Amino acid sequence: MPLLEFLSSFDVKEYSIESNPSFNPYKDYYHFFNRISIGIQSFHVPLLKVLGRNYEVSMNFLKEISEIFDNISYDLIYDIPSQNMDILKKDLEIALSLKPRHISYYLLEENDILKNSRLSFESLHQPSSLKTMQNTLIKTLSQKDYQMYELSNYSLPSYTSIHNQAYWSEKDYVGIGPGASGRLSYEGGKIIRYQNHRNLKRYVESINEGSLPIEWQESLSKTKIMNEYVLTQIRKPKGLDIKMFNERFSRNFREDHKDFFKKYAPFITDNSDGFCLNEDGFLYSNEIASELFYDEN
Repeated sequence: MPLLEFLSSFDVKEYSIESNPSFNPYKDYYHFFNRISIGIQSFHVPLLKVLGRNYEVSMNFLKEISEIFDNISYDLIYDIPSQNMDILKKDLEIALSLKPRHISYYLLEENDILKNSRLSFESLHQPSSLKTMQNTLIKTLSQKDYQMYELSNYSLPSYTSIHNQAYWSEKDYVGIGPGASGRLSYEGGKIIRYQNHRNLKRYVESINEGSLPIEWQESLSKTKIMNEYVLTQIRKPKGLDIKMFNERFSRNFREDHKDFFKKYAPFITDNSDGFCLNEDGFLYSNEIASELFYDEN
């Protein structure tokens, strides 16, 4: 693949690829990469069936990958309907026994439901069980030296995902390939976000026509940039640095959101520099962020 050969000539610390155990079209190009993220989702056979995955295929894929890569990340899902604490703990036990360098644990989203009619909206996200699961994840992974550096991401020392950190730190990134997205900054403060065509045929046609294979792009307004900054920062353990926010955006955050700190006091840890979410706050990070979003002028 000429593009990968070209990129490999640069001094890049991380070449990461994402892969689905049941769909693996880039096998011949693994030698270009030094990190792989695998959408394993679960190790529990009945749950994998619900999610449209096969246990044997997944385990064979993991065995194959472990012989190629040292830096491996697992993408797992929790709060799946019918998943109880015993199943979650067993998933954690198996994952940790395989010793990946990085683990991403995502909350089941409504998009996953739409892909499989056997899942129902009514069974999603009971706060009490969700809190127990999330606290178990944080505690268990921490005991095994996996530190949370973002709400869904845990890594062993020196194995935080560089591209994840770039995303959550609002740095630019280039999306290459069908469906990939990117973020580019320009002089004068303009920021563009884009996504390539998901359809492979359309993606290739655009390139052959001499055009960028972009399906859509948008120029981020100052308000959208502020809101994304709030969202990305409160998902980190250190939370939002209010002084830094005020200096960057010429705002008075506490004055803008004075009611927020009273209303959400049980969900945050407040200090002179800023605030971060506590264990209860992590359960409602998106809702809390939306309370802090600024309206477009």
